[in-house]
Amino acid sequence: MGTPLYMDPEFATGELTCQSDVYSFGIVVLHLLTGKPPVVFWQLWKARNNAIFRHEQTSIHQFLAACKATAELWRFRLPISKRAIPDTWCSFFHQARQGIG
Repeated sequence: MGTPLYMDPEFATGELTCQSDVYSFGIVVLHLLTGKPPVVFWQLWKARNNAIFRHEQTSIHQFLAACKATAELWRFRLPISKRAIPDTWCSFFHQARQGIG
């Protein structure tokens, strides 16, 4: 078993893969970097899905692409001294997408 908010959405299918571990690790990293519990991100993901994909399933690829796009937008709203933060996130999301394959 596991902690529900750290498990990937595909866990409900009963199929565990390496991608499941990558997803869970990503949630742990997100928690460590932001100090916010996974429930915050889960609520954001659900709200985003309800607004954008009302009748569609959202894959982890779509979610990571949306996160990357959001990080790229934030780059221009931050002071110059903090613009590397979204660059780091974009790099993280790019690596995560490649790892999921």
